[in-house]
Amino acid sequence: MDRARGVLRRVRLPGVDGGTGREPQPARISTSGRHPHDAALRSERPVLVKSPARSTKVTTPLPVQRYPQHFTAAEQSDTAFPWPSGGPEVWGEKCCGLACLRMILDHHGLPVPSQRHLLREGLEQGAYTPKGWIHRGLVDVAGLHGLSGAAVPFSFPAQLQSIAEAGLPSIVSASFRFPEDGRKGGHLVVFRGEAVKDGQRYAAFADPSRWGADHTELPAERFWASWTGRAVVLWPQDRPAAWIADAVGPDLADLLGISPGSEALVGEAR
Repeated sequence: MDRARGVLRRVRLPGVDGGTGREPQPARISTSGRHPHDAALRSERPVLVKSPARSTKVTTPLPVQRYPQHFTAAEQSDTAFPWPSGGPEVWGEKCCGLACLRMILDHHGLPVPSQRHLLREGLEQGAYTPKGWIHRGLVDVAGLHGLSGAAVPFSFPAQLQSIAEAGLPSIVSASFRFPEDGRKGGHLVVFRGEAVKDGQRYAAFADPSRWGADHTELPAERFWASWTGRAVVLWPQDRPAAWIADAVGPDLADLLGISPGSEALVGEAR
């Protein structure tokens, strides 16, 4: 594939993850013959995009404090909390998105509510479906706690790397434990940025699952191979839109729905 030329891509991927708490089934979309970083995405309408060059900066991944998605024993024993059907053990398997939201709040120095509080808010907001957390719904919940953001499809990992270099970690849709068998999506983790070590590029992340307690980075090729192409990008509401647009650049600002001459927006890209 000639990366210097525009490539016609299609995107039709649901912005929903974390529904079952189980590893998703193998993907039925073949990416044979394509580099995993550039696996074509599908959409309702064609969009002409150009692959950006991978950053050559020597960067340090963002310092994001990991929050676990599973409830503690003390939380589980709190009978005063109105647990949804299934109780804390079931919902602990489904709260990857909420744990990621807590990580983003912490990273930006904002108050971090309990996961039970976010769970109640998310259900009240209609942000959860049997298939998982609606990405746009997570943006709505984040808006209640001082964050603006967008839930959008991206075309290339380099775009999220540029956003990380601007100081903004993102919540990405990937597969549990990042298998290399074609599976994509079903789990949410916080992408902290890439770095090169001993000549190999690594992707750093904060994974709220139990597996994530002992895993914080992987070879970038493996990380992006299970990425669906979707991500949630959040930033503090007290940051002016012009600051965000300048930090990420005009193309990404447009993708995120940010107009430098207006207030930072909460929503999905057009």
